[in-house]
Amino acid sequence: MNVEEVKGAILKFGSQVQAAKKLEITRSKLRRILAAARKGKTTCLKSNTPSASVKTLKDFRSLYDKNVTVPRKIKEALKRLGVNGWTYEAELIHDAGISQTDMGNFRHLFLDFYVEMKSKRVWAGSAKFAQTLRGMI
Repeated sequence: MNVEEVKGAILKFGSQVQAAKKLEITRSKLRRILAAARKGKTTCLKSNTPSASVKTLKDFRSLYDKNVTVPRKIKEALKRLGVNGWTYEAELIHDAGISQTDMGNFRHLFLDFYVEMKSKRVWAGSAKFAQTLRGMI
């Protein structure tokens, strides 16, 4: 919204109060626009269109939905292991920043990436390397 629109609305509707109502802004915002114009500024108000800061459901899910965040964290931790790297599950859990409960709930999504040992699980950085490790036991 620019100064010309505000001044035109004031002239058309007869007062700042009526102009603010018709423009759907507060009277204080209207006065700020006029004050800024007196100081030489040309734009004062953002439009009512959604900006880049408006967040979507996808953004919310990527931050808070465990069905999205936990698998992403596990994938990132596996990527940090490298193609021929391996680690124990407890270390992977710590590196991924997830809980043991979360790992238990989402482990089935990564069957190709871990090897069951007698008392521990070993995670490999790639499915191919995990297959190699399985062949060694």
